[in-house]
Amino acid sequence: MRVNTVISGEPARILLELKSRGIVLSNTDAVAQGLLALDERVLERDLAKARLRALEKAIDRGRNDET
Repeated sequence: MRVNTVISGEPARILLELKSRGIVLSNTDAVAQGLLALDERVLERDLAKARLRALEKAIDRGRNDET
């Protein structure tokens, strides 16, 4: 997939910093790593929400069992 865009401001500063430190090798590498990191964060958030829902259901079941 081709993505052709211009970035400016803080994202551009971050990209330049990461490239200068050798953390990313190219703009393409930065976009790929950024998307992978974002996906991981979203999955972690979704998992935390699912765990919370499961805990809430277990608590509700426990309350219902007491009555």
